[in-house]
Amino acid sequence: IDDLTKTLGDKDVLVKQLAEKDVIITDLAKTLEDKEALVQQLADKETLVRQLADKDVVITDLTKTLEDKEALVKQLADKEVVIGDLTKQLDEKSAV
Repeated sequence: IDDLTKTLGDKDVLVKQLAEKDVIITDLAKTLEDKEALVQQLADKETLVRQLADKDVVITDLTKTLEDKEALVKQLADKEVVIGDLTKQLDEKSAV
Protein backbone atom coordinates (compact mmCIF):
# COMPACT_ATOMS: atom_id res chain seq x y z
CA ILE A 1 0.00 0.00 0.00
CA ASP A 2 2.88 2.36 0.78
CA ASP A 3 4.34 1.67 -2.65
CA LEU A 4 0.98 2.38 -4.31
CA THR A 5 0.61 5.60 -2.32
CA LYS A 6 4.12 6.65 -3.39
CA THR A 7 3.34 5.77 -7.01
CA LEU A 8 0.11 7.81 -6.85
CA GLY A 9 2.03 10.69 -5.31
CA ASP A 10 4.60 10.46 -8.11
CA LYS A 11 1.78 10.45 -10.65
CA ASP A 12 0.26 13.56 -9.03
CA VAL A 13 3.63 15.29 -9.34
CA LEU A 14 3.82 14.25 -13.01
CA VAL A 15 0.29 15.52 -13.65
CA LYS A 16 1.23 18.85 -12.03
CA GLN A 17 4.40 19.05 -14.16
CA LEU A 18 2.41 18.29 -17.28
CA ALA A 19 -0.08 21.04 -16.39
CA GLU A 20 2.80 23.50 -15.92
CA LYS A 21 4.29 22.45 -19.27
CA ASP A 22 0.87 22.97 -20.87
CA VAL A 23 0.81 26.51 -19.47
CA ILE A 24 4.30 27.12 -20.87
CA ILE A 25 3.26 25.74 -24.27
CA THR A 26 0.18 27.99 -24.24
CA ASP A 27 2.36 31.01 -23.37
CA LEU A 28 4.76 30.15 -26.19
CA ALA A 29 1.87 29.79 -28.64
CA LYS A 30 0.56 33.22 -27.57
CA THR A 31 4.03 34.73 -27.99
CA LEU A 32 4.27 33.20 -31.46
CA GLU A 33 0.86 34.64 -32.40
CA ASP A 34 1.99 38.06 -31.15
CA LYS A 35 5.17 37.81 -33.24
CA GLU A 36 3.16 36.77 -36.31
CA ALA A 37 0.88 39.77 -35.75
CA LEU A 38 3.97 42.02 -35.58
CA VAL A 39 5.34 40.52 -38.80
CA GLN A 40 1.98 41.20 -40.48
CA GLN A 41 2.01 44.80 -39.20
CA LEU A 42 5.52 45.25 -40.59
CA ALA A 43 4.41 43.85 -43.95
CA ASP A 44 1.44 46.26 -43.93
CA LYS A 45 3.76 49.17 -43.13
CA GLU A 46 6.10 48.16 -45.96
CA THR A 47 3.11 48.17 -48.30
CA LEU A 48 2.18 51.66 -47.09
CA VAL A 49 5.74 52.89 -47.58
CA ARG A 50 5.69 51.48 -51.12
CA GLN A 51 2.35 53.17 -51.82
CA LEU A 52 3.69 56.46 -50.48
CA ALA A 53 6.75 56.14 -52.71
CA ASP A 54 4.48 55.50 -55.71
CA LYS A 55 2.40 58.58 -54.82
CA ASP A 56 5.58 60.62 -54.48
CA VAL A 57 6.53 59.61 -58.03
CA VAL A 58 3.07 60.65 -59.25
CA ILE A 59 3.36 63.99 -57.43
CA THR A 60 6.80 64.56 -58.95
CA ASP A 61 5.40 63.78 -62.41
CA LEU A 62 2.46 66.14 -61.85
CA THR A 63 4.84 68.88 -60.65
CA LYS A 64 6.97 68.41 -63.79
CA THR A 65 3.85 68.57 -65.99
CA LEU A 66 2.73 71.71 -64.18
CA GLU A 67 6.16 73.31 -64.69
CA ASP A 68 6.02 72.37 -68.38
CA LYS A 69 2.58 73.97 -68.69
CA GLU A 70 3.80 77.11 -66.90
CA ALA A 71 6.70 77.29 -69.37
CA LEU A 72 4.22 77.01 -72.27
CA VAL A 73 2.04 79.77 -70.79
CA LYS A 74 5.14 81.99 -70.53
CA GLN A 75 6.05 81.23 -74.15
CA LEU A 76 2.50 82.10 -75.21
CA ALA A 77 2.68 85.35 -73.27
CA ASP A 78 6.01 86.18 -74.96
CA LYS A 79 4.48 85.44 -78.38
CA GLU A 80 1.50 87.68 -77.54
CA VAL A 81 3.93 90.51 -76.76
CA VAL A 82 5.68 89.94 -80.10
CA ILE A 83 2.33 89.83 -81.93
CA GLY A 84 1.29 93.00 -80.11
CA ASP A 85 4.52 94.72 -81.20
CA LEU A 86 4.08 93.58 -84.80
CA THR A 87 0.45 94.73 -84.79
CA LYS A 88 1.52 98.11 -83.42
CA GLN A 89 4.20 98.43 -86.13
CA LEU A 90 1.66 97.50 -88.83
CA ASP A 91 -0.77 100.07 -87.46
CA GLU A 92 1.99 102.70 -87.51
CA LYS A 93 2.93 101.81 -91.11
CA SER A 94 -0.73 101.88 -92.11
CA ALA A 95 -1.10 105.32 -90.59
CA VAL A 96 1.85 106.59 -92.65
